[in-house]
Amino acid sequence: MNVMRCLSKLAALYVGLLMLVATPAWAEKEELWLDSRSATPARSQMVLKRGTPYLVTMKGTYSMWSGKFAPGAKSGEPESEPMFASPKGGNKEVGLDPEFLFAWPKGSALERSSEPGPRRNSSIEVSLDGGKTWSHPSSKATFNTIGHEYKYQLMGDDNALQVRLVDKTHTDNYGRVQISVLTAEAPKSASPSFLHAPNGDFSQAHPDTIINYITWDGTEWTAKFDGDHFVHAPKGDWSRSHTDVVMEYVTWDGSKWTVRLDQRRFLHAPEGDFTRAHPDDIINYKTWGGSPWTARLVW
Repeated sequence: MNVMRCLSKLAALYVGLLMLVATPAWAEKEELWLDSRSATPARSQMVLKRGTPYLVTMKGTYSMWSGKFAPGAKSGEPESEPMFASPKGGNKEVGLDPEFLFAWPKGSALERSSEPGPRRNSSIEVSLDGGKTWSHPSSKATFNTIGHEYKYQLMGDDNALQVRLVDKTHTDNYGRVQISVLTAEAPKSASPSFLHAPNGDFSQAHPDTIINYITWDGTEWTAKFDGDHFVHAPKGDWSRSHTDVVMEYVTWDGSKWTVRLDQRRFLHAPEGDFTRAHPDDIINYKTWGGSPWTARLVW
């Protein structure tokens, strides 16, 4: 019986490890706190990179009315205190969470609507572009009456995440919202291939896992991807290949450029000077023999 119990535990552990491997990975994490009593946005230290998905989780309850209140006719029942108390303030009954308004005072303007609680709440807004634009993140989640926790997938824009609470007066509020930010970790095995077009004419394009190119000294090489690295082979001889993060190639006008992958796009640098680099979805290169071709990445 003990042997069978041990085998059962080993099997469960094996299945658990398989599930862990199969689950999408989330790497870097940061925690923020939004105090409903403050008009100052919470701001991440992390810069959310453009084109990279982030998982943002908000959890907590708060109030936008001071002290205890009798619930309105359409209101649900308030909770007795916030999940995470403000350092200052009443910290009494609450009726809001990051996604829903579930309780409000009798006589409130909210009573003019026939919609009962819980109602969608868009008071918490995020900005991904340095504070230029603000909006409540999209969610189809149902009301979480116990945990008051909601997840949002956002796309970075080369700025810190900012989160604010929209209210005319913040000093009568209380309760904090916990915010965690996780960045997606790309699978190590993800390698793009190419779509090649003669003279940039994609109506005649064909797919391939390799690119035949001419390097700076005029020699002919073949490259393919291994994750986000290039594997280079002289004249396509893979027995003499080497790996590098960049590829040095000659473009259509004969000028020398260096390219590397950056956020699932090409990043091109004239003569390897990445201070003058620009991103693009294509690469214009000369193939063996000198004819001009264009390639796109295929993920």
